Amino acid sequence: MASQSELLVYVCRLHRDKIALYEQIHDGMPPRHAEVTRLGYEVLDIYRLDDQLIMLSRRPAGPLPEATEESKAFAAKWHAALAECFAEPWKQADPIFSLATAGSATPQDTVAQP
Repeated sequence: MASQSELLVYVCRLHRDKIALYEQIHDGMPPRHAEVTRLGYEVLDIYRLDDQLIMLSRRPAGPLPEATEESKAFAAKWHAALAECFAEPWKQADPIFSLATAGSATPQDTVAQP
């Protein structure tokens, strides 16, 4: 059985005057593009707080299906349409805490409490 891939978190900022456009583009995602995108992701969720976006993504373990020329062309148009919305590009956020592994440190790994 293949191991599950890692959940990744990305953050970026939108131009404030492009927030509505960014959401409109995503609301209008064509079904075929959504279907093709789902082939490459187990998780792809985007959240917004004011002008900041947070994206959670996880790709499936193993090789991804080969993209068709049609899907490559549509993806290029999709990303070009979104590009004008970004004030800052997507950046990967580093994990600093996970409850799943919290408390599993051995005593010599812990920091002394004052």
